[in-house]
Amino acid sequence: MKQPSFYLGEGKFTQKGPISRDIASQITGKYPIDGIDEFVKSLPYAERKNLFRKRDSDQIIKDGFVRGCTDSGLVFITLARIKGFPAAYVETLEEGFLQEPTRNTVEGHIFADVYSDSAWIPYNPGHGRTEKEGKIYLFKNRRKYVEMARGLDFSELFVGGESKPIELATVDQIRQLAQR
Repeated sequence: MKQPSFYLGEGKFTQKGPISRDIASQITGKYPIDGIDEFVKSLPYAERKNLFRKRDSDQIIKDGFVRGCTDSGLVFITLARIKGFPAAYVETLEEGFLQEPTRNTVEGHIFADVYSDSAWIPYNPGHGRTEKEGKIYLFKNRRKYVEMARGLDFSELFVGGESKPIELATVDQIRQLAQR
C-alpha cells in the first residue's frame, strides 16, 4: 500500500477546487470527518442520466446533488484531504458478484479509508464509519464488498502494490482482476 501522504494528493476528479475549499473551510469542530460526512449526507440523491463518473467534486457540490456512491465518495475524499486527512478512494465489488460467475451485472460500491491517529479508518461516505475485515468492507445491511483497488479517485486506481494504475472496462476484465 502507498504511504498515507500519497493520499493527500489530487486525482483528476478529486481536485481541491475553490468550491470544495469553501465548503471545507465551513466545517469546524473537534471531529471534522464527522462534519464532512454530514455534509455529504445532506446532498440529495438525484437520478440523472449520463453523469456517472463525469463530474469532479466541485461540480457535484455546485450541482447540489449526488448520483450515487461514486459522487459521495469524491466529495467526501476531497474535503477530507483539504482538511489534512489522507483519504483513499476504494473501489469494491459485491461478494455475490465474485461468487456467481454467470452474473453479467457488476455491483460495486465506493468506500473511503481515512488516515487518522496512525490508522486507516473505513468510511461509507454519507453513512459514517463502517466495519472492515481485511479487504472486506461491510455495508450497513451486512452485505460484503471486496476491495479491488484503491487510489486518488477512479481515474487512478492501483491494485495491491502495483505502481501503475489499472482501467476497468468489461465484466470479464473485472473477473480476471478479482482472481489475482
